Amino acid sequence: MLVARYYNKAAAKAAKQVRITVGYPRGFKAGMPAVMEIAPDKATFGFSPEEFEKAYRAKLDAIGVEKIRASIKKAAGKAKAIVLCCFEDIRKEGERCHRTIFAAWYKEQTGELIQEFPEDDAKAKKGPTLF
Repeated sequence: MLVARYYNKAAAKAAKQVRITVGYPRGFKAGMPAVMEIAPDKATFGFSPEEFEKAYRAKLDAIGVEKIRASIKKAAGKAKAIVLCCFEDIRKEGERCHRTIFAAWYKEQTGELIQEFPEDDAKAKKGPTLF
């Protein structure tokens, strides 16, 4: 399992994309499988980075790793590889993203590493963001 932004073309080719955002990205077809348990709550969008992480981790803790695993497995279906997708381009300085918080939380809970899928290029591109 990997994480990436929606606009990472290499990730889209290599693995089944699974949405972990409240909204759909522009240009993507509706119906993309989703794990809404991992999506941040809209109420936290205006929080400071510290407040957001605290609230987001509390949400994950309340749901629990077993329920989240089951939801990921269901979204994956028969796919051999999946990538959990959201908006932010974390190559940009100061950019924050819930997928990196989720990956750290998941490793703390399970010992399993979830890595960021590498981008096709090293240059940060402008794209829609959630925050």
